[in-house]
Amino acid sequence: MMGIWPLTAQPAQSVGGVRLAEIAEHFGTPAYVLDEEHVRARCREYSKVMAPHEVAYASKAFWCRAMARWVAEEDLSLDVCSEGELVVAGATGFPAGRILLHGNGKTREELSAALDYGVGL
Repeated sequence: MMGIWPLTAQPAQSVGGVRLAEIAEHFGTPAYVLDEEHVRARCREYSKVMAPHEVAYASKAFWCRAMARWVAEEDLSLDVCSEGELVVAGATGFPAGRILLHGNGKTREELSAALDYGVGL
């Protein structure tokens, strides 16, 4: 079982080899910092434990183009519930066959966007 800190973190010092103080100096605070190695390891861990079942990342948890690429490259499916989340997936070429659109109250535009992209579920 993995711990609370990202794999490459030295708590309160660095993440991914980058000093947190350097991030604060450059970008200001608060800053949201992700450890790519940790995210990918978690994706692989879920896939292994859940095999042969499909694992879908919930884009509402945190969604940006980098995360879309990581999730796609780790062969996870993607759970989207808005047209905006679908737009980010499309901007990275996320495979439509691995996208699940869910939620109630979808507008015609949201459903059309999903169908136009090729989302089948």
